[in-house]
Amino acid sequence: MFFNWLPYQESSISLTIAPGRADSISLSYSYPDFIFVDNQLGILNGPGGHVVCDIKTTNFRNAQIMFKGSFALENKYYLAYYQYLGNTDNESRPYYNAGEKLNDFNRFPAIADSITQIRLNFLEKYVEPVSQWFKKHEYQRLVYNGNMRKYNVLIDKEFHTGKAFLVRPDYYSFEKQIKLINKDMILNTSYVWATDFYLNRLSKQVIKKVPDAMLYVIDSLCKNTLESDVLKMRRLGVIYTSSKAKYDIIYKSVSFVNQGNRIHNNDLIQAKLGLPKVGARVPAVTLTDINGKQVSLSDYAGKPIIINFWAIWCAPCIGEFPKENKIYQQYKNRGLVMINICIDSDRERWQQISKRANLQMINLFADAENYKVIKAKFNIGAIPRGIAIDRNFKVVDNYLPRANLLSVQEIEALIKN
Repeated sequence: MFFNWLPYQESSISLTIAPGRADSISLSYSYPDFIFVDNQLGILNGPGGHVVCDIKTTNFRNAQIMFKGSFALENKYYLAYYQYLGNTDNESRPYYNAGEKLNDFNRFPAIADSITQIRLNFLEKYVEPVSQWFKKHEYQRLVYNGNMRKYNVLIDKEFHTGKAFLVRPDYYSFEKQIKLINKDMILNTSYVWATDFYLNRLSKQVIKKVPDAMLYVIDSLCKNTLESDVLKMRRLGVIYTSSKAKYDIIYKSVSFVNQGNRIHNNDLIQAKLGLPKVGARVPAVTLTDINGKQVSLSDYAGKPIIINFWAIWCAPCIGEFPKENKIYQQYKNRGLVMINICIDSDRERWQQISKRANLQMINLFADAENYKVIKAKFNIGAIPRGIAIDRNFKVVDNYLPRANLLSVQEIEALIKN
């Protein structure tokens, strides 16, 4: 599994290598980051880098791996680090486990700091040779990762429970540690995530009328720096997934230090986030409805269609149901078809929630096999996710606003199209 967040790139790679044999894989990097192998080993590489891993045993706990090439010493460190944690997931999982048990979330920053300190202690006591730049970088990366969890664990808990957990203003005192320009650290995923949350909070304080408050804050604080380009690239990807129309307007006006980044970023967005392609026929999908009947999207060709993707664990998705029912009832006699597709979920729980919410539109379920296909064809990342299809069975909006944000004008335009 490879993550590199400019603006959003996640790749799963299947590669099986027989004993005594070798193989290679090339990936496109924006900055140094990890390839995660079997959720146990993180291998660091970066732009222009080349890492060779000579694996003597695949038993992670007793792994014997020789690293050569770029980041050889650093990868030796990370092998020891992830063995110390147990696997790569344990860099983040303890934060979420701790957060799940809390009712008073004001206690969480101190708990998160104690978890981060365990990781910092490992770095401090690591005796094998590594460069000074890496020690500084890794210290900062761990701090940014811990601070990012202070944002994300709270958001994650609210997302899955559908409840708001109020915190005092001093909860965010850790933001003093977050620097948008940090010369002690190479850009990395932890930086991009932590600063994204930080900038989002700052943008809510902007009272000036601007096209996008977060881009305004980036320009104000980062000026003409490489970091400003990186943060803008990430932000533009988020804007695209919330409103393609807004993205099309802002993309033309946003400034970059390196104009090549503007083109590169737009290419990435169109390739990764632009699925299914606007103007193309909607991908073929056949799923099961609440009564066990097989239903294909093509059954509704010739009618305007809104598809909503949701999951049983997504509280915001479930919160959209009343408005979705209302829209369906209001426009069904004018030909509008609304299809809710439940993904990444348990079938029995889907049936229970659907009946409890009295879902009135076409209600379909994607099992694990179908979900893999849908995730690839529709580029399902964050949900809720809406897609609009016109009477010619072509995609007219691949990131339709969720029901509670969908305007009458947008619905009318789809119906009249």
